[in-house]
Amino acid sequence: MGAVFEECNFRCVLFNNVTEDTTTLDKQRKQLIEVAKNIKTKPYYFKEHSIQKSGEASVFLHTQRQISSNLNLLLLGMSGRGKSATLKSIIMKKDIEILGGWKTVTDISQVGEGTFEGCHINVVDTPGLFSTNVASEEENIKRFQGEVQKAFETFPEGFHALVLVLSYGPRFGREDVQTIQILKDVLKDENCLRTHGVVLVTNGDNFNFDVKGTDTSFKQWCEEQRGPMRTVFEECNFRCVLFNNVTDDTTTLDKQRTQLIKEAKKIQTKPYSKEFSIPHSNKLVQFAELQWQKTKQVFWKFKNSIF
Repeated sequence: MGAVFEECNFRCVLFNNVTEDTTTLDKQRKQLIEVAKNIKTKPYYFKEHSIQKSGEASVFLHTQRQISSNLNLLLLGMSGRGKSATLKSIIMKKDIEILGGWKTVTDISQVGEGTFEGCHINVVDTPGLFSTNVASEEENIKRFQGEVQKAFETFPEGFHALVLVLSYGPRFGREDVQTIQILKDVLKDENCLRTHGVVLVTNGDNFNFDVKGTDTSFKQWCEEQRGPMRTVFEECNFRCVLFNNVTDDTTTLDKQRTQLIKEAKKIQTKPYSKEFSIPHSNKLVQFAELQWQKTKQVFWKFKNSIF
């Protein structure tokens, strides 16, 4: 065993895989990342190669994707906008693969990966803000920031695109604007969408129904928007894509995945990475709590009006 430790230059970390103590889990994950970062050489991968057998064609032994073919996407947005369905549409899997023990419920980050047209895609779906599944928005904002932090710890190389998920149909309202501002506050970066943002609009089936018989394209629709929604489109430099998450048509699914990859690759800067060292600010929590109270009032007013 000592020889193995020496061979790895004593890059070692101790893991407790039965504990549920979050402090211990966070500490050992950080230690693993720190030890891995001590390796200064370029990432290790197998090159495609072959052997020639007598009378037989070449046989590929192993093929490993190049790092440059990876695409890391972080899904962000308000609760109820279709992020989870979008994750499944992107990776084409009904069952989400979980990394790092993250749970598969809508208020905890879901992580999926898949390969499309030679591009290996990693997708993290973060909890939606203004969710009615939590007791208070203070809890919501703590959970959101914690899950965003986990996402960047799991993918320390960063995300090629921050995908803001909106939905076609519901009016782009105050909560959507506040969600974007909370995101910027959590990342402590007012320009995060300007540099790495892609707007993904769900309910593509409803959009196609509404524009049927017209010459309006999705791009034209985006350019015709006014007010806060146009501001978001402009901030993301009109890197926008329409998604239909209810269709089973493979041609449609392939087309929208291709478009998403295309929009993400328009971002020429290096992947967006972030290190978190300061807990959520009281100012941010107070702001979120105020908006949560307003959201609950609207929810109960709507519920009482229909029951």
